Amino acid sequence: MDKFSNIFVDGVMVYDGELKPLSQTDEYRRKKYSDIERKYSNMSSDIAIKICDDEEYYALLTHEEMVDAVKNYCGSNPNSSWKDSFFSVSDFVTTYTGSLLDGYAFMRLANELSSNFGVRVTEYIDRYGNRSIKLTGRTGVRKFLNAAKYKANHWKMIDIGIGTQAMRSGVITVSRRVLIISALYRSVELLFRDDYDIYDFFGNITMDVAKTAVGALAGIGFAVGAGIFLAGGAVALGISAVAFMVGAGVTWILYELDDRYKISNKLINYMREKELAEADKLDYRKQPFGYPYPRIK
Repeated sequence: MDKFSNIFVDGVMVYDGELKPLSQTDEYRRKKYSDIERKYSNMSSDIAIKICDDEEYYALLTHEEMVDAVKNYCGSNPNSSWKDSFFSVSDFVTTYTGSLLDGYAFMRLANELSSNFGVRVTEYIDRYGNRSIKLTGRTGVRKFLNAAKYKANHWKMIDIGIGTQAMRSGVITVSRRVLIISALYRSVELLFRDDYDIYDFFGNITMDVAKTAVGALAGIGFAVGAGIFLAGGAVALGISAVAFMVGAGVTWILYELDDRYKISNKLINYMREKELAEADKLDYRKQPFGYPYPRIK
């Protein structure tokens, strides 16, 4: 028996020369206990998962706490991905609204003069004292400008943008349209854009008006300078192309200055701080859209 200290005999363990039931051996007990422990361990984890899945939490939050919770626990802004993309593109496009309108006018003139891009424009005072415009080239190949001479205030000259008077009229018309588009776009921002309040609205409107005014002054200045070249005869398409580039250049400069020095943001912050400082003196408080209202006593 010493040679076979541990052998199995019909469900019995021969252990150190003695016959013992298998359930009393240390190996069996360790294996049995490990199986039981593993079984109940898995059961505990399953129960914990079920408890967590079925668990619900309730909390009472103020409006400020709710906004903070949504921003911090649901991402920076869970519902604004499409809004950020839309407004980032539309904001850039609306900045260059005037340039887009100038580009459209240039394309119209280019299409009209496509048969002869070298058509020259001469602005002069006729014998009756009227400011008139003379176009060179064959009039028969043109569809819209089908005459050789026009008065400077003729509706076709104003519509197509030829002559100093047409340029000044075009500057006023484009500026008016830019302001209308700006007001509509800022209103859409106020309604749908996140983190955008009444101070952003008025601050951006003010900056848009200021930029439009500077662009209009630059356009009128260019029209005055272009009159010198038109008096001696200038290529119509060339004058239109230079006017387009000047307008786009002024818009770009204003945009870069605003972006670099944060002029709009400084104006908005100043308006907000000024208004809220006055509101605090009158015992008002700020509401979600930014406009103060009386505190509830």
